[in-house]
Amino acid sequence: MKDEATLFEIMQGLDNNEFVLHYQPKISLLTGKIIGAEALIRWQRGSKMVPPVEFIPHCERTGFTPFLTKRVIHLLSDDIRKMLVDSETCNQLHFAVNVSGHDLKIDHLNLLLFGTQLEHKIDYHRLQFELTETVLSEMSTVSINRMKEFVNAGISLALDDFGTGFSSLSVLVTYPFSLIKLDKSIVDFVTRDNKADNISSANIRMAHRIGLRVVAEGIEDSATYNRLLLSGCDQGQGYFLSKPLERGEFVNLVNSSKKWPGKPIGLIYQAQMDHLQWRKDLLELYYCTEPDIIGMALGNFSHRNIRDHSTCNLGRWYFGDGLEYKDLQEFKAINQPHEMFHEIGYQLVELIRSDKSREDGLGLLRQLNILSSVIIGLLQDLEHAVYRMTTHSHYDTAMNP
Repeated sequence: MKDEATLFEIMQGLDNNEFVLHYQPKISLLTGKIIGAEALIRWQRGSKMVPPVEFIPHCERTGFTPFLTKRVIHLLSDDIRKMLVDSETCNQLHFAVNVSGHDLKIDHLNLLLFGTQLEHKIDYHRLQFELTETVLSEMSTVSINRMKEFVNAGISLALDDFGTGFSSLSVLVTYPFSLIKLDKSIVDFVTRDNKADNISSANIRMAHRIGLRVVAEGIEDSATYNRLLLSGCDQGQGYFLSKPLERGEFVNLVNSSKKWPGKPIGLIYQAQMDHLQWRKDLLELYYCTEPDIIGMALGNFSHRNIRDHSTCNLGRWYFGDGLEYKDLQEFKAINQPHEMFHEIGYQLVELIRSDKSREDGLGLLRQLNILSSVIIGLLQDLEHAVYRMTTHSHYDTAMNP
C-alpha cells in the first residue's frame, strides 16, 4: 500500500506543478568555464524539498518514470527558453537529463522530443541523455535503435556511473556513447588510493583512445579537482564546483563569467600519448607478418581516414579543445609536421596494402620517426608555454582579485 500511496502523492505533485528542475553546472577542465549542466528533478512539496531518493525509486519500480521524464523534458524546454532571454551565454551550453529503461521501452520519448522541438524550437544538439549500465542491461533491439535515432537527431549519449558495473567495456563497443561519467565511488578516492587513481587515469586514457570525452562527477574538494586536471579529464561536476541551483541562480552564475582553475597540461599530455599510440600502431603494422592481423589493422587505418590529420585523437584535440591556444606560436608550429606525419603514414600503409617489400618502406619509416620526435617536442614546448601562461594568470588573479 505504501508504494500505491506514494505513487498517488507523486501524481498529485505532478498535477499541482510541484516538480521543478535544479541545474548542477558542468565545468570544462581545459578552460575552467561552465559548459553545461545536469538537469535534476526536485519535488517542492509545500515548504519541504522531498529528496529524490524518496520518490524516484518508487517510480522506477512501478514503471512510472516516463511520466517524470515527460515533465523533465517540458520543464527543461521551458527553462532553456527563459535562460536564452536572460543570458546570451546560455546559448552555448548543453543540458543533460537522466533517461530510464522504461523511457526507452516505449515510443513516448521520440514523440515528446518531436513535439517539444516544434513548440519551443529546442536544438537537439543542446541535449544529452545519461543512461546507466543497469538501464542498458534491460534494453531490447527496439530500444537500441531508439538510441541510435537520438544520436542521428543530434542528441549525445553519456554512460553514467562508469566503473561501477561489470560490462562497461562491452557497453562502449555496443552503444553510440560520446561521453562517459566517472562514478563518484572512484572519484572520491583518486587522491587517497593509488589503485583508484590508476583506474581513473586508465579509464580517461582508454576513453580518449576511442574518441570519448570524460566527465568526473562528485568532485568534493580541491585536491580531487587538481588531480583530475592533471589526469587529462575533460569535464567535472560536484559540490566543490557548485551545488545544484535553481534556474535563476544558475543563470546568475553563468552571467558572472566565473572561472575555475583550468590546466590543460593533462590534456596535452594525453595528446602526446595519443600520438605515440598512433605511431605504435603504424610500426606494429609495418613489422607484422600475420595476414589476418595485417588485414584487420589495414581495415582500422582505412576507417580512420589516415590521410586526414584532423581525424586522429591528436587532430581532434588540435582542431577542437586545443584551439583555446591557437594564438600561441608553440601551438601553431604543431600543424605542419603533424600533417606531414599523416601523409608519410598514408604512404606507408599504401605500401603495405600493395604487398610490396617492407625494405621499400625503410625510408618512409625513418621520416615517420623523425616527424614523430618533432611533434612530441612541440607538444612538450606547448606544455611549458601553457603552464607559464596559466601560472602567471593565477598569480595575477591572486594579486588583483
